[in-house]
Amino acid sequence: MTRTTKQNSTPHGGLPEDDGTLGAFAAAAASALGTRVPQAEAVLVSVAEPTPTPAAPKPAQEPRRSAGPGPRLTSTEAGQTKRAGEPPAPQLGEAGRYTQQCTIMIRDGLQRRFDHYQVLKRRASGTTPSNAVVVRRAFLHARREELFSKLLRQVQERQQPTMDEEDHDEDGLFDVVPARRPELGRTKHTRQQSFRPSRQELALYDSFCTWYGFPNRSDFLDAVLDAFLPQLPKGNGRS
Repeated sequence: MTRTTKQNSTPHGGLPEDDGTLGAFAAAAASALGTRVPQAEAVLVSVAEPTPTPAAPKPAQEPRRSAGPGPRLTSTEAGQTKRAGEPPAPQLGEAGRYTQQCTIMIRDGLQRRFDHYQVLKRRASGTTPSNAVVVRRAFLHARREELFSKLLRQVQERQQPTMDEEDHDEDGLFDVVPARRPELGRTKHTRQQSFRPSRQELALYDSFCTWYGFPNRSDFLDAVLDAFLPQLPKGNGRS
């Protein structure tokens, strides 16, 4: 009697021969994957394009105050300011608030213009500015218009003595002596002008006088006042 033995036909690699079962499994897997792809895409879209949320309102800010026109200033001690190229502001503290009497020599015609300016202000506003206020206004005007170098040249030209051929000093042995009268009988027509500045104001005037090279305080303030005060009306004496 012959026994028939069924042998397991398994190819090399450990997988059974395809009898149709594997094909059905592959078709089912493909079908399942095909139905899930759109869902995956929908998830990706929802992640890539989230619903925008409204931005939180910014807190209200106080409007900035616009700075007035003027040159750029640099900070110094005690809140003082200065322009580039100017002397450092003197620091006198509380003592700078006290006033003191001061007298300068200014030209005769300039003193009449000084008085005329005070009269004009009294007619316009009913009040007369003090002498110290007039000097301070003249200084601020010269600083605002940057006139100090120009005023120094005018002072030097006015004080330049008369030069003859015999005065030529090719080697520069002698300096100009402003206090010397170049001619007999030639004198300065000057008058005393008193005012009462604070110590801080007076120290500031002197620092600018020295910084720009003016001969003295009187010449400095004389030039500053000359650039500020209005001219006298015609027929009202010499200007």
